[in-house]
Amino acid sequence: MKMRFWGILLVFLFVLATIPAGAAELPVKFIRIAGGGMGGAWYLGAAKMASFCEKIWPGISASSTPGGGVGNMGRLQKNEYQIAFTFTDTIYNAAKGKPPFKSPIDLRFLCSTNAAYVQTIAQPSIKSYKDLKGKTACPGDKAKSGYDAFMKILRAYGIEKDVKIVSAGYAKMPDLFVDGVVDADMVYGSVPHLVPNEILVRRKAHFLSMEDPIRKKMVDTYGGMVDLTIKPNSFKTQDYPVKTVGSMTAIVSRADVPNEVIYKLLKYTWEHRQDLISAHVVYKDFVEETVPLGRTIPWHPAAEKFWKEVGVIK
Repeated sequence: MKMRFWGILLVFLFVLATIPAGAAELPVKFIRIAGGGMGGAWYLGAAKMASFCEKIWPGISASSTPGGGVGNMGRLQKNEYQIAFTFTDTIYNAAKGKPPFKSPIDLRFLCSTNAAYVQTIAQPSIKSYKDLKGKTACPGDKAKSGYDAFMKILRAYGIEKDVKIVSAGYAKMPDLFVDGVVDADMVYGSVPHLVPNEILVRRKAHFLSMEDPIRKKMVDTYGGMVDLTIKPNSFKTQDYPVKTVGSMTAIVSRADVPNEVIYKLLKYTWEHRQDLISAHVVYKDFVEETVPLGRTIPWHPAAEKFWKEVGVIK
């Protein structure tokens, strides 16, 4: 009997030893993080955070995917993903059930990482947004926040129905502009951005600024939107400031994501910010002052706990 007991005990210990460290304490079976366009800051940031999950919980199934600010909110609502990158103005609309969303989405705020700028680059003959009347513009893919932001701008100028819109991803936008298919491209993201960069290398073009009353109207009307200026020389041949609007890039989650997941993932991400910066330089702006900016929805309890512990919020 003793021999049998010790034999069973040895088998049990062997099996236990083969289980990956931490696997017995996995808080969830999988974590899916929705990012942005291929090669962009969101895409790379989501991929890096997925790799963090696998380091925190060896044996967990963690993955990231391309996406867009608007589409990512729908993915959270359907529980296709648990965490997502988006914009603070998109978060506001999603939580309130305002267009383009048909019903409120229950979201929780994790942090803001950096500013996202509206960047509208136009053919030389177009001097202002008003000149887009009767023209063709591409504000990105229809499922992305940039498209929605551009339509809001056209609405503020009263020309929403007077501009022909072409929906296309970042990869196609420079060719559409250079080939003369569209008169303007608009991207919504970090500065500098790959789309204007490529256009300015291939064709003479310039950025459109927004008048002060229009910017104020945008900020006052749309929750989560902020007044921004693209500094001179941020792009090739751009030796002038560009007055525009934008929002903060933010990371949000479903309300039901376990506290342990959010707390440990934020802690690891904060302590390994240099890895994020190595993935994309825009994350150099992920600092204490940036974390709470643009928040219009409740903190995830674990996020609030962590940021209070490190002194980022009170």
